[in-house]
Amino acid sequence: GTKYVNTLGEWNLTYQEATRSGSRAPIIEGTTDAYEVYGSRQFTIDNSLSPNIFIDEDFYYNEDQMWHLPIRNGRIDINDMLSKEKRQYYIPEFGLQAFDPELGLPYMTKIKEQAEFVDNRVVRVPDAPLKVILENGQPNNLKVYQNNVEVPVLDWDIHKGEIYLGRDVEYNDTLHADYSFEQRSFVYKGFADVVDESIEFYHLDLNPLPGHTYTDLQTKAECPSSELLNKAIYLYIMPAYIQNQHGETLVQDDSSVIRHAIYPKETSETTVRENLPQGAFLLGKVLITPTIVPSDAIVLDSRMRGGGVAEDVSLDALKLLNEEATYFWDIGSWDGTPYPSNGVVVLTLPQDVLRRSSEDRGLYEEEIRNLIKNYVAFGVHVIIRYK
Repeated sequence: GTKYVNTLGEWNLTYQEATRSGSRAPIIEGTTDAYEVYGSRQFTIDNSLSPNIFIDEDFYYNEDQMWHLPIRNGRIDINDMLSKEKRQYYIPEFGLQAFDPELGLPYMTKIKEQAEFVDNRVVRVPDAPLKVILENGQPNNLKVYQNNVEVPVLDWDIHKGEIYLGRDVEYNDTLHADYSFEQRSFVYKGFADVVDESIEFYHLDLNPLPGHTYTDLQTKAECPSSELLNKAIYLYIMPAYIQNQHGETLVQDDSSVIRHAIYPKETSETTVRENLPQGAFLLGKVLITPTIVPSDAIVLDSRMRGGGVAEDVSLDALKLLNEEATYFWDIGSWDGTPYPSNGVVVLTLPQDVLRRSSEDRGLYEEEIRNLIKNYVAFGVHVIIRYK
């Protein structure tokens, strides 16, 4: 009658069900709102008081930044009944982050961080929960600046990261904030691996826009992150501490415990799990999906031909009425004024040769053109400029 129950209450099974006879051990899949355990064969998970390790979905980066995944800090202990190993999973790199020297781990402080406009009396900072220290009833580590001028702070929402102000701000103001917050995640930028006694780092930037790259796991070359749009990224964690069946203790070397693998989208997750290193615990699957693709664009031409110009009106006459007439789409040429391909000559003449009155001794422009035709080869276009 013994029940093996997940501490979050998502699944339970009897001892007979967990150890039923057969050539294959049963597959146990546990799912919660935060993480999913795939195809684990006959092992137990001991959830500690700390939150379990999972990819934190509560993050946002703009198009100019590198997109690095935050991994929620936690701990998972696994007793593998088949290999008789005891494996502990946690993130040693979490403690290497730049925590506030006065507040200590796990608190961080940001100075002049850009704040988001919510309304005229509320701004929001990107990190939460806030850590606010009061002095004489006023926060001494929480400040908001409007165009580099400090704004009075009346109240704050610790969990939402919202700050309520004592003076109006506008949406087009430059807003910054000094604040402290509890760091619950480790920002994953890639992993280091020991190869032939040297450390190789495999960078992962998920931003598919131009200028962003990731390290190819096979060639070690930097490739455009746009290539990840057609692939699936799997994040997994290696045990930081292992005790084998002989009681020997193995500790993770200089390699990172959190790593990633990249596969084509059509690759099955069963294949991915089979190719992961021994002892790897799969944290999740990440897909970079464009919200809009070129095929989604609809082009509507609202121009109308209505009216138009009589066909017997020359372009020269139209230019006298409107100098830009030759650029009209239904009158002029799409790619500019066409000229013969045999040759073009630019001839510059003094302005005085043009006749300004009946008494002028200069020549008409038409007479000049007729004169030039006698001296240029057939098919050569002459452009006349007057200075």
